[in-house]
Amino acid sequence: MPILLCRYAVRQVLADTDSEEAPRRIGGYRAALEALRAVELVAFVLAYAMMGWLLAVLAGLGQAPVGKLSLVPGLILIPAVGVVLALIRENREHRYPMIDKALNWLTLRIPVLARRGLAPAGEALAGLGAASLLVLIFLVAIRFDRVSLLSGALDTGIIGMIVLVGAQLLLLPNVMLWALGWLVGSGLFIGTVHVGWTETTAGDLPLVPILAALPEPGPLPGGLWAVVIVPILAGAWLGWRSARLAPRLASWWTKAQVSLSACLWVSVAVLVLTWMASGGMQPGLLRTIGVLPLQTTAALLGELAAGAAIMVTLMHFTGRGLGGARSDAAKSSAAERGDATA
Repeated sequence: MPILLCRYAVRQVLADTDSEEAPRRIGGYRAALEALRAVELVAFVLAYAMMGWLLAVLAGLGQAPVGKLSLVPGLILIPAVGVVLALIRENREHRYPMIDKALNWLTLRIPVLARRGLAPAGEALAGLGAASLLVLIFLVAIRFDRVSLLSGALDTGIIGMIVLVGAQLLLLPNVMLWALGWLVGSGLFIGTVHVGWTETTAGDLPLVPILAALPEPGPLPGGLWAVVIVPILAGAWLGWRSARLAPRLASWWTKAQVSLSACLWVSVAVLVLTWMASGGMQPGLLRTIGVLPLQTTAALLGELAAGAAIMVTLMHFTGRGLGGARSDAAKSSAAERGDATA
């Protein structure tokens, strides 16, 4: 919700594009940043961070103070993501020509191999999100009785139950990212409770019904480590798409570079998302809630790179699946020429 609100606010900032200070042509980074209202957007991010920090400090004067430095990443990332989403939306709607020209000018300065990895990265990220959602649905389905029992035991009344259900639905993206952390092997932390591939440690949990879906403390069924095939398959998809996007006679290293850039795009996105989806309350037992962003991202990057390297190598030396490489490369080149002309 904060990200969507930030996106709405940023779109109002971008709507003011008719001022006399706006450049009439894009001839360098300064003109591009002026067209994108860079000064106003930076001021927006800083103002959001300062107000959020002040509100958190005031709220922390009670019984549950928070670490001041731990607030900074989220307070900067949330408005920054809102800015990016607003720019993408404006570029798709083509309402403001100068914004489109500035974005196209900046896009053409991104290395070609990095640009080719963007589309496969988005597809792989969507696939990982779908897999995480399936894990969550499976857990809730097999533990639905415990979730319902805890919901009834809270005795919140009708209004309280509606608020509780709504809050848990808003928590869904966070929980999906927690499930992704478990899929890649870094595990999930809820205070002193850790859920890994082999066991769940004991500890106290907040009285949130959805958390009743977590496994009981103790050893877990063997073979759960096999879920690592999910991120490896996502990496294989990146390798397949990258090999098809590269020119037909491209070297193995060129295809590997495209797939590596796609893996890096996915990893950066997951790092930002998991950082925003994790937190904690201190002092107390709930110091860590969610996943460890750096550990999760490192594990995911290694698994994606392994799957991509295997697929790129197989496709390159067997020559299979490259029938559409020429057309895909031609489309990509045509799009790049069209961007340059614009």
